Amino acid sequence: MSRHMLGTLAQECSAERVRKMSSQPAKKFINKPDDVVEEMIQGMIVCDHSLRRLGELNVLIRSDIDEVKNKQVSLISGGGSGHEPAHAGYIGAGMLS
Repeated sequence: MSRHMLGTLAQECSAERVRKMSSQPAKKFINKPDDVVEEMIQGMIVCDHSLRRLGELNVLIRSDIDEVKNKQVSLISGGGSGHEPAHAGYIGAGMLS
């Protein structure tokens, strides 16, 4: 989903929905458990332009990986068991590739 589409979706929240949501105590920061990984990955890419997705996988990499991959050792970290994208905040120069 593009940044433009995410922005448009955010703007389309109706006043009624916002009012309804604000009257209910928050239990989680998750819209739907089935969508949590995809939404987190999309949100991280929108917020941090130094990240990009690796194909269609649930994998984030440095956006400049093509420039640096032959100049330094790539450092990767795996996650799983419901913790995705646990290590995505540590991707960047001097950190994970």
